[in-house]
Amino acid sequence: MPDERLPDGRLTEALAFLDQAIAAAPDRDGHAFSHALMRLSAVRDEAAARDGRRTEESRRRLMHMNAVLSMILAGHFPLGSPPWDEIKKARGWLAELQAAS
Repeated sequence: MPDERLPDGRLTEALAFLDQAIAAAPDRDGHAFSHALMRLSAVRDEAAARDGRRTEESRRRLMHMNAVLSMILAGHFPLGSPPWDEIKKARGWLAELQAAS
C-alpha cells in the first residue's frame, strides 16, 4: 500500500500563504496567491506522481487539491471581485486534507 500522506511542509506553507491572501481581503494580495499556488501545485504534482489514481482516497484528494487551486486562481486573477467566500471554503478543504495526512 503506498504512503498516501501529503508533504506537510509545502502544504503548511500553502495554507499560510492562503491565510495571508484571505487576511488582505477585500484587497487582493497577488504575492500571497502566487506563493500559495506554487506550494499547492508542488504538493499536488508530487501526490499525483506518487500515487496517481490508485485509490478512491487519492482520487478524492487530487480532486480537492484541484478545486482549491481553481479558487486560488480565481482570487489571483478574478474576472470581477475575488470570490472570497469560495476561497475561504477552499481553504477549509485544504486544512481538512492536511489534518487527514
